[in-house]
Amino acid sequence: MRPSVSITEPGATLHPHYNPAAPRTLGAAFRLFARQPSPRRLMVGAALALLWRFYLGLPGWADLALAAGIVIYWPLQEWAVHRYLLHMKPVTVRGRSVLPIQVRNHQLHHRDPWRLDVLFIYKGAFKYALPVIVGLFWLLTRDWPLTATGVGAYLLVLLRYEWTHYLTHTPYQPRSRWYRKRYLNHRRHHFLDEQRMFGVTALVMDKALGTAGSKLRRPAD
Repeated sequence: MRPSVSITEPGATLHPHYNPAAPRTLGAAFRLFARQPSPRRLMVGAALALLWRFYLGLPGWADLALAAGIVIYWPLQEWAVHRYLLHMKPVTVRGRSVLPIQVRNHQLHHRDPWRLDVLFIYKGAFKYALPVIVGLFWLLTRDWPLTATGVGAYLLVLLRYEWTHYLTHTPYQPRSRWYRKRYLNHRRHHFLDEQRMFGVTALVMDKALGTAGSKLRRPAD
């Protein structure tokens, strides 16, 4: 393993050298994305949840309200998980330094942002995360059809996060203004100041909680 290098050192760039095999078109990026374990699990899980929902009956206004609530809630979770979990400090247990594997993967991700095997959600996390998600939506709604809606909508939002995050770590150049803002924001998190700019798909919580932008000099894009 190569030594950790400070991403705030002079000379950091938002446009580093890529692996020559990295996808440079949207189509090539999607084909590579669809072969990764985390996106495949999210796609299958969301599809099964939504099929389950329609098997139980047609969705109604309560389903729409629940899905909208998940979208509104997501920026807070995205910011908090990134800020307090993925960037957490080691915990000492009986004299040993302990970190969850997803946190260790995120550290590796910062050391080498172009490694696909540490870019996505750790595949082992799905063994316990999916039952927890189902259980939480059941406790929230006490209704199986709404639980199915909640699980499906949540996994789709999470899939959107994985896709947006992944694209920022490819040579693909964004065209839309919405995506370019997120593309540049996340690159600045990696290459200017890793203690700020925690939003990936949503930037509102950074603005609300004072972690937007960088305290360092902004380079030319």
